[in-house]
Amino acid sequence: EPRFVCNMVLFGNDASPVLDNICSIFRGTYSSANNHFTVQFDQKSDPVAVYNNSSVENGEFNYSYVPATELFNQIKVEYIDKFDGYRTKIDEVSDESNIAKYGLRSTSITAFGATKRSYALRCAKWNLVTALTENETVTFVLGAAGIRHEQHDIIKIADNDYAGAQIGGRIESVDGNTITVDRELKNVKEFMINIDGSVKTFPVIKAVDAKTYQLDSAVNAVDYVQFVATLNNLEPRLFRCIHIEEDSEINKYTVTAIKHNPQKEAIVDKGAEYIEGNHSILNT
Repeated sequence: EPRFVCNMVLFGNDASPVLDNICSIFRGTYSSANNHFTVQFDQKSDPVAVYNNSSVENGEFNYSYVPATELFNQIKVEYIDKFDGYRTKIDEVSDESNIAKYGLRSTSITAFGATKRSYALRCAKWNLVTALTENETVTFVLGAAGIRHEQHDIIKIADNDYAGAQIGGRIESVDGNTITVDRELKNVKEFMINIDGSVKTFPVIKAVDAKTYQLDSAVNAVDYVQFVATLNNLEPRLFRCIHIEEDSEINKYTVTAIKHNPQKEAIVDKGAEYIEGNHSILNT
């Protein structure tokens, strides 16, 4: 069956709740600015920019966590059942292992436009997985020349302090497919580098020494461009930008982003198991 189906009749004069409800059908959000209306879809996508401690003001990424009361492990979902005279039904999805560990934290939603149980359960499962896995935000400050993404974009963050290892820095020099970085690294598997407004990935062919690496192709980048490194046992983290606040007087941007789980579609649609990546060697 189709992943998303909408069966509805619209009433009312206020466009905002109508747009919110319509976007909820396909796991989307919308924004409007400068006479432009943009709809975004919550799905797996490639990062459009990489950031590390050398990118941000004072080298600091500031983290906060969703309150425990909002880490819902049960979602009750209301929908209209077209196979039972369009009566209102309520069903639920739960994470039993999380309930056993932390106790029941339940909330209720409405699957707008859903007229089948299967549609409603997918909607509830998506909300459940989102609540339990996208539960952390990060805030950091960039200069005007340093911002490389827009709101809702996926970004990759290499925070050396969080990781407990060197996974981000700057490239000191480039010679064809050989780069020299500004710090010693260990067990590097690949580099991701901001090049010409996008992020390109370069697997490592050979480590000449702890700071010099031969990559699988030539690197068309200027000196001192930033990089993030994926190690054999450690990887940077993905976030989705949810807000950018401009301070035009001092030419700076404060970015807020939320942890991104690229596995959600596979979990909801195919029953895959969530696997948390290795992002830090601290407290492990």
